[in-house]
Amino acid sequence: MHHRPGEPAFRGGEVQASQPGPLTGSVDGASSSGYTVVSPAPRDVWQALATDNAHASVFQTPVWMIALCTAAPFRDASRLYVAPDGRVLVLPLARHRVLGIAASMPHGWGSGGLLGREPERPEDVAACLADLRTLRLARVRVTPDPMRAAMWREARSNARVESRSTQIIDLEGGYEHYWSKVLDSAMRAKVRRAERLGVEIEWDSGRRGVDIFYGLYMSWLDERADRRRLPRPLIRFLGRRRDPRQKFDALSGVLGDAWRTWIARYDGRPIAAAIGLAHGNHAVYFRGASDRSTVTRTRANELLQCRMIEYACARGCRWYDMGESSGVESLMHYKRRFGAAVYEKLELSVESRAARMASDTRAFVRKRVGPLQRRFT
Repeated sequence: MHHRPGEPAFRGGEVQASQPGPLTGSVDGASSSGYTVVSPAPRDVWQALATDNAHASVFQTPVWMIALCTAAPFRDASRLYVAPDGRVLVLPLARHRVLGIAASMPHGWGSGGLLGREPERPEDVAACLADLRTLRLARVRVTPDPMRAAMWREARSNARVESRSTQIIDLEGGYEHYWSKVLDSAMRAKVRRAERLGVEIEWDSGRRGVDIFYGLYMSWLDERADRRRLPRPLIRFLGRRRDPRQKFDALSGVLGDAWRTWIARYDGRPIAAAIGLAHGNHAVYFRGASDRSTVTRTRANELLQCRMIEYACARGCRWYDMGESSGVESLMHYKRRFGAAVYEKLELSVESRAARMASDTRAFVRKRVGPLQRRFT
């Protein structure tokens, strides 16, 4: 089924002839696999799919793309695919404004992958990767939903694949079940200790919360620099490059109820802050920073996480993603005690020959300087 500008819009994963709105993207035509491609994806269609798909995350929503393109040097290059059987899927894709690269999503901006009313199929993945090759960019990277990693690996279609991991808590049964049956007993004791010591938890969805979080983040970077005997300005520069302030301002400005900055106070002073995201069935622990010495003594971080998980349960979320641990075993163990299971997180890259050679060189160097690199990150 092919569509052209001026024809009916797509709604909720199907083509609805009764809907009068035109497509706003340009129709790139039909691929060799029979899929019609429209780019950028019409925002109303994209939003309908993000609303209808129980597995969609906030990273796959149109407002997340708006914030990304506001805070980082990318533009919306999303792809809408109409399968031969009429199914509609969207690939959130951000293209760098200067460099010949694109990603779904860029590093530090969560995961992407195909979004449809129902889970994508192997033939959808193959058609998507084939389409991305036609863009003739140096590199196009896709990081799909970790819960769909096995299917993407099977259908990778000669793309370069790198494997990492994330840790996710299954919240089925609600918070009471989680507290009594899933959470480690030692963690429950730490939460009770924080409560006895008078640690207070609050949240904010605006600029005030971002101010508190970013202040703690800068202090955390300074403490990290001192502990590793590295220059504070260097570590602050690297930290700001990874997570610039404008990134959090842009996200908090458009996400509304999907964004909360959670703050732990002790004796009235903020000692820890964490950013929680939520959309549909998925909640995400996005970023965190704290005063290390005080939170260790008060167990504020354990209480903070439990309040965030309790809120996710109250919203009806099924999953709580605690994020990657960069292979740090102590951090992975910490998350396991919250009940988080390990899921494979794939990164598939469609690359030019020159980019592939550069990737091979980078992988070789990373393997040998990894321990040194971790000192600076």
